[in-house]
Amino acid sequence: MNKMQRYLGVVGSASFANGIQVVLLPWLALLSLNSSAQELGWVQASVLLPSLLLMLAGGVLADRYPSVKYLAALYALLALAHFSLLGLLHADNLELPALIVYGMAIGAINAFIQPLRERLLANVSNSSVQRSVSWASFFQYSLQASGVLLAGQLDQVGIGWVLTLQVLALLVAAILCLSLGEVQAKRFELAAWSYGLEYCWCNKITRSLTVLVAFNGFLHIGAFVVVLPLLVRDVYQRSADFYAWLQLTFVMGTIMATMGLLRRAEVKRPGRALFLCVLYAALIMLAISAGPLLNGLFILVFCWGLLTGVSASLGRSLMQSQAPQSLRGRLLSIYQLALFGSAPLGAIAAGYGAQHFGLALVLQLSAAASILLFVSAYFFKSLWQAESIQNN
Repeated sequence: MNKMQRYLGVVGSASFANGIQVVLLPWLALLSLNSSAQELGWVQASVLLPSLLLMLAGGVLADRYPSVKYLAALYALLALAHFSLLGLLHADNLELPALIVYGMAIGAINAFIQPLRERLLANVSNSSVQRSVSWASFFQYSLQASGVLLAGQLDQVGIGWVLTLQVLALLVAAILCLSLGEVQAKRFELAAWSYGLEYCWCNKITRSLTVLVAFNGFLHIGAFVVVLPLLVRDVYQRSADFYAWLQLTFVMGTIMATMGLLRRAEVKRPGRALFLCVLYAALIMLAISAGPLLNGLFILVFCWGLLTGVSASLGRSLMQSQAPQSLRGRLLSIYQLALFGSAPLGAIAAGYGAQHFGLALVLQLSAAASILLFVSAYFFKSLWQAESIQNN
């Protein structure tokens, strides 16, 4: 295998573990601990909140230490965090504060993993930025789907075995990292993260893109991670396997989207496509708020996954193409911070809104705000007109 193939193996193994977490964490909160909507919002936010504090530092370190050994150590540390949850469950000692601390631990580690993994992508691939990101996204979503599917069998397989496989997948990711050998990624001095912020703000495209993904994280990810499990438990009155199938349907949508991006020519106006994804996501949230039948719900969630796959791939590739090599890690960390740093605030807001005003109103307000965001494209003409460029 060449370096790109091994890199995709790293992405796939880690995404398999993440797919398990996507189902396991909220379901432990809802079923094992019988958490309320507000408590679920805090549990989901605990994974995302560390991004607010650590993602920028992760970007600086990614520029200074673009090392596969560093990435392997982070994956090993993440495996240890999951192993600690296994110990708590084995001792029958899991409580809500412990689950939140666990969520914060894995969120903190991922804050350093994400910018470093993105930083190394350009150094293991000879393809264009957009195509490389699409391949990485394809492996990410495909293996995440497998993890989601496995987590849906909690009642049959047992939570102990599921967590064990999660730990093993991360250890495989760490070993594959080491098998990459030396990656020719230039080191840059450990300059202040404010250098990346200054460049991001001065570049009209990266500034507009950062604002767009921040709103996307707050309005869409925040609502998705809280509203969907609550819909399953409180509205449709289903169990973990049903929630897992919904998650799998969403991930299958993202897979189909990335396959479509790989098969077609490069998207020439990625910024325009991002704004359209915001509009279509608003329409989907309005449809879900109307309480569709089960078949309709699955179709809507699949379409939401399609939009997420397109926007995630195009947003990352656009930021990569706009970033000079010396600031790439920092700009990618700013992108991740905008997306996943705003998501915990959205999750907390969605949990509070669902608790006091109902799930339907949360979805409707998110949809209305998304439509206003799409209309604001008039004021973000640089992003609307941005063209895909090559920048290695």
